[in-house]
Amino acid sequence: MKIEWSGGENPVKPGQTLTRVWLDNGEVKHTDDGGGGWDWSSDNGEWNIIAYEVTPDRVESPTETLRDRVAMAALTGLLSGTLDGDGFCKVNIHQVAQSSLAIADAFMAARGDA
Repeated sequence: MKIEWSGGENPVKPGQTLTRVWLDNGEVKHTDDGGGGWDWSSDNGEWNIIAYEVTPDRVESPTETLRDRVAMAALTGLLSGTLDGDGFCKVNIHQVAQSSLAIADAFMAARGDA
């Protein structure tokens, strides 16, 4: 989202990445930093930043569990050999996904981790 800017201190907050800046000379610059290398004041002549865009930094995904790993392995096994000659899956993928989770749950129960 383009945010209008009229000068001041670096507006990029921790947890954000600067992705684009618009200059008053018409240029649009692409970047992927925290904005520290840019002059955010409004006295740079034709190089004044008039707008910017930020995106949130990548959020770390939750930790993968043993159950997740077993379910993925089961899913791989269940899907092997399920493509027809035209490359289409011959099974209901939602049922296969549910089956892989059921296998993982049974595995965890057998370990005593259920």
